[in-house]
Amino acid sequence: MIRGDEWFVIRQMHREGLSISEISRRTGHDRKTVRKMIASGSQPVYRPRSATTSSKLDPHRAYVLQRMKVGVNNAVKMLRELRARGYDGGITILKEFMRPHRSREKAVARYETPPGYQAQVDWGTCGRIHEGGVLKTVYCFCMTLGHSRGMYVEFTTRCDTRAFIRGHVNAFSFFGGVTETCLYDNLKSVRLAMTKDGAKLNPTFVDFADTFGFVPKLCRPRRPQTKGKVESGIAYVKGNFLPGESFSSLAEMNGAALGWLNGVANVRVHGTTGEVPVERLVNERLAPLRPSMVFDTALYQTRKITRDCLISYQGCRYSVPHKFAGRECLVRDNENGIFDIMVDGTVVTTHRRSEVRGKTIIVSRHYSGIKTSDTPAKATLPLLSVISAPQVEVRSLEVYQQLAGDRL
Repeated sequence: MIRGDEWFVIRQMHREGLSISEISRRTGHDRKTVRKMIASGSQPVYRPRSATTSSKLDPHRAYVLQRMKVGVNNAVKMLRELRARGYDGGITILKEFMRPHRSREKAVARYETPPGYQAQVDWGTCGRIHEGGVLKTVYCFCMTLGHSRGMYVEFTTRCDTRAFIRGHVNAFSFFGGVTETCLYDNLKSVRLAMTKDGAKLNPTFVDFADTFGFVPKLCRPRRPQTKGKVESGIAYVKGNFLPGESFSSLAEMNGAALGWLNGVANVRVHGTTGEVPVERLVNERLAPLRPSMVFDTALYQTRKITRDCLISYQGCRYSVPHKFAGRECLVRDNENGIFDIMVDGTVVTTHRRSEVRGKTIIVSRHYSGIKTSDTPAKATLPLLSVISAPQVEVRSLEVYQQLAGDRL
């Protein structure tokens, strides 16, 4: 393609007496092109490719538009999908086709930090998912390392302090170490309030930070670009991982996210650093994890064990050994699909959480040894014999009238 200024240069060379072959050699353009420019009476004007012009992208245009409607606006992700469909064209024509169909993203300010110094952490909201028969909001925990741009993401239906701490623990384990500082927005999990003496931090989170040996720092209020690296990371998750995908459970979602982190996000050439995050991670010089870095992130809830040896938890009922009937217990849930039931600080049973609400989960041995008047002491009774409806005395109308007369 001849740029506008080259047209003037070619014509000037021709007026100075240079041959077409010499002009072609000096400019790198074909002699036919040079001859055409000399014969042209006006500066060439290039127009965008016509919609009717055929290209390798033509068989895939409808697919691209369909995917863009569900949020796939990232050309790199779109190219991967098209490659799987047999597209062998380049990304430039794909970008040109997608550009008018999407809105521009706002730029954010970034600043560089030395290796191992800072990680930026935040929550993002990523749609909803059915969990236990209930439609719940999905939150994305995201941590981005300041130097390498290494990223960790985790999806959950809770965004409280315990879930926030659990995300940190899993992220540090994923990276293999801890940064000197972590930067946050004004989250309640980190900052409870502002006082005249400064920010009042969440004591539970302060204990966690002390245990793992990092310093929590807060960015300026209403200045999200201060932590632009993690903001960009969440936008990358929403633009490159989530669009067009569907998941039946959080476990499936997090499994796919882990594969995406290891296969795409952390092995790509980063747009800002121009390097691969996983390669720069070697130079992060993170503080190593130590055995003393242990923090309980379980969710604890009190429950009453009924006479029929059951507790109610998250829409379902679960059995407990019969000797604890009528007592209070503590449910310890690590949100890994399994929870413990504790009495007097001791785990008495463990259950896998049901994903279907309204179910009753029975472990038969929990009812073993219940005594009744007509069975031996050590007999194991069927559940229906243990949980039976109370006997109701049926009386005739005459009996009720007689009882009423006696009271009068």
